[in-house]
Formats: sequence, C-alpha cells, structure tokens
Amino acid sequence: MRWGIAALLLVGLVDRANAEEKKLKHVVNTLTAQAGIKTEAAAMVTNEVCTELGQLGDYDVLCADEIKAIIEAQQQKMDLNACDSDTCLKGLAELTRADRLISGSLGRLDKTIVLSLQLIDASTGKVLARASEKAEGDVSAILAKIKPTLQKLFKTK
Repeated sequence: MRWGIAALLLVGLVDRANAEEKKLKHVVNTLTAQAGIKTEAAAMVTNEVCTELGQLGDYDVLCADEIKAIIEAQQQKMDLNACDSDTCLKGLAELTRADRLISGSLGRLDKTIVLSLQLIDASTGKVLARASEKAEGDVSAILAKIKPTLQKLFKTK
C-alpha cells in the first residue's frame, strides 16, 4: 500500500514537472507591409522579430521561413503574406501545432515607421496582447525597436 501511494505521488510529481517544462510554441507570421513599406522589408523585419523573440525568453519559436518549409514539405500551398484572417491564422496554428501566434504589420506614416504586433491564442483566436513602437527615418530605424515591442507584448523587461 505504501509503495502504491509513493508511486502515485512520484508519477504526479513527474507529470507536473513535465507540464511545467513544456515551452509554449510561438509562431511568428510574416508582417503585413503597409503604407510605403516594401514586402521584402517587412519580411526582413519579420526575421528580426523572430530572432529577438528567440533571445528574449525561454520560448519555442517557429519563424515564417520555417513555416514555409513545413508547408512545402507537406506539399501544401499557403500564402503567408496574405494570412491575416482569423480562419487562415487558425489553420496556420493547427498546421504548426502552435500555442501562440505573433502577427502584425509594418507601416509608414510620413517619416515615421510603425511596427505593430499582436499575440494571439492559437486555440481561441483571441488577441492576448498588442504592442507597437515607432521610429523616425528609414525602415532600418525600426530594428532597434523590435526588442522593446516584444518586451511590451510579453510584458517582460
């Protein structure tokens, strides 16, 4: 009897430890290029967002380029640059088995570049958080604002 209870407690502790160690999988979707921003520039900033997120915390991160490779490997066609509807984002989450999606846009208003990001719960499609940063000048000026935007999005320092 004692061994049975001890075994159950041990299994419970192992299960709890495994649950606590599971990293949430975050998928970074290609940023939408808006108002004077070239698609190529938005794609490059997307890569930087993905890299910064990987360095920011203990997250399992999947980037847009990796998603495209998964899709090609499965011989599916999906235009990630046009994936901004709820249905498309949920399909992307199912395909990648993501817990969270990071979506957003990169735009220009006069001389100001605006980076806007949303953190989305993949199972519900609910936006969990929004964050944005602005920079003056050309698109490269926003690179210094990626980490602060992610910190706001994930409420970290």
